[in-house]
Amino acid sequence: MAPARMRSVAVRSAPLVTLTILAVWTALDVSAISEPRLFQAFIAFLAVGTIALALANVPGWGWAQPSGLVSLGLSYYGAHVIVLGIDVIAALSFLTLLFVHVEVRASSERFAPVYARPLRPAERKVVDAAMGRAAVRIGFASALGLLVPILAANLALTGVVPARTIPTAVLLAGALVVVVALLALLPIIERRAL
Repeated sequence: MAPARMRSVAVRSAPLVTLTILAVWTALDVSAISEPRLFQAFIAFLAVGTIALALANVPGWGWAQPSGLVSLGLSYYGAHVIVLGIDVIAALSFLTLLFVHVEVRASSERFAPVYARPLRPAERKVVDAAMGRAAVRIGFASALGLLVPILAANLALTGVVPARTIPTAVLLAGALVVVVALLALLPIIERRAL
């Protein structure tokens, strides 16, 4: 019985872990801003985003998630675009972690209630397998979210892809769209498979 409760707690707390990583990462970056008004503005976006995403984990408050994601993204990307400069790898990593947070939250809402109730060994095996597939999909989509744009950029820089301007940008944007679509559609595909 204890492992089942531990799984339920772990699955329920996973979105809070990813949210904490996002909030701390953004706070560390925003703290490097020396201009007080910009610092206050980006900290305000960070606070609103973090609170909205934390509230989105409360049953009935799921509507707060989109505004939380936008506020957190505005804080991070706004600070980097306006003041700090853009590091492409860090920006892709942050975006990927935002998507991972959304997927982890969806998995938490789906699996935590199942793990909270008593399950027979055969049922537990099926639920564990479904949870494992969800984790593999999140990991695979995250890896694609980081590696495909980096690979596209490297191919463009080395000259393997002959066009280095508009076609390369379109290829990079297309790769990002494919990864975002995969992340968005995976839970729907998984529900239909079950």
